[in-house]
Amino acid sequence: MISNEKKIIIVTSYCHFLSHFYMLIFPSLVIPLTRYFEMPIPEVLSLGFLMYLLFGLGALPMGIVTDLWNGRRMLTLYLVGLGAFSLLAGAARQPTFLMMSLTFIGVFASIYHPAGMGLISKGCKRRGYALGINGVFGNLGLGLAPIVTGIITYWFGWRTIYLVLGVFVLLSSIILFVVPIDETPVQIVASDTEGDKKQYLPYFALLCVCMMLAGFCFRGTSVVIPAYFEQAVPFLNNILDNLSFIKPSGTKTLAATALTSFVYFFGMLGQMTGGRLADKVDLRLGYFSFHLIALPFMVLMTQFTNIPLFIFTMGYLFFALGMQPIENSLVARLTPERLRSTSYGFKFIFTFGVGSLSVFTAKQLIEHYGFVYVFWLQAGVIVLLLLTIALLIFLTRNDTFRN
Repeated sequence: MISNEKKIIIVTSYCHFLSHFYMLIFPSLVIPLTRYFEMPIPEVLSLGFLMYLLFGLGALPMGIVTDLWNGRRMLTLYLVGLGAFSLLAGAARQPTFLMMSLTFIGVFASIYHPAGMGLISKGCKRRGYALGINGVFGNLGLGLAPIVTGIITYWFGWRTIYLVLGVFVLLSSIILFVVPIDETPVQIVASDTEGDKKQYLPYFALLCVCMMLAGFCFRGTSVVIPAYFEQAVPFLNNILDNLSFIKPSGTKTLAATALTSFVYFFGMLGQMTGGRLADKVDLRLGYFSFHLIALPFMVLMTQFTNIPLFIFTMGYLFFALGMQPIENSLVARLTPERLRSTSYGFKFIFTFGVGSLSVFTAKQLIEHYGFVYVFWLQAGVIVLLLLTIALLIFLTRNDTFRN
């Protein structure tokens, strides 16, 4: 018999995987879609804007509904919505219809983070460890999406990934519908009581600013990496071009998506590291340190192409993804348990909602200046983020923030 805690980890990890997998399908299809719709790159990028916007903005209302209703049922609804609109995206013949389908994918994808993180924070005793495992599966979704999308697109066309995934997700929603999960909190220790948390609400507001800046930086970077790798990191494509059994067309997209997947797989090590550190160090110092180390990698991404760019992108994503279990632990540390899903809803409305504006910003920068300026902007955002975290550390200097 699987324990309730294990069921929570399995279900939320699977759903987390799908959440990020879906968000990385579209960037991996940007170049093929430019050819299919005969549109320039900036215009194709704009088709995903509402998906990313509502992926974030929907988190707060979805979190409120989850606290009032039930986490497992919300995750079942999440799977049904993703599957249905994935099928519609695969059937799209016009860019407007694709944009509409992507938009609703964003709406239903917004359910996962407040519902899933709420389940983990209330139902798992080793919170940091569980969030780390959950983060690894989210990162696995980020890592597999580009290469799986690239391979399927290479052999069968861009529609196939949405059609196949839609059927699979709808079938999995049936399984979750019948799986029982006990959502009673496992424990409430002294540091987690409602009274203690009220004094931290102003600090949570400041943390929301930090998460908004981090989300803007991560989304703006992740949405352009596959297309930029296709233009600026040619070494794998050169290797594929020399293989006799590879057909001559489409290798640039295949190579770029494979490299994108690899850098996200490397980021899984960061998630595991961050998850373990979240249970051992002061959460504020861990949060600051990960962003501080990520900054020079982002700067170096503006200075190099080809293999060096690939390596520095790996370094950036190790720390940009590795800080997430620490960040999620901070949210749990600063908010009341009865409003935990709502609290995560606030987090992701800032992280993904406001962060989605970086998609529009990236479009403008690429159109007028070039890809490199996207990374320069994100480097400046990281500097502002570090200053905000430093302010949070100063204001809470008399407290200890640990899981």
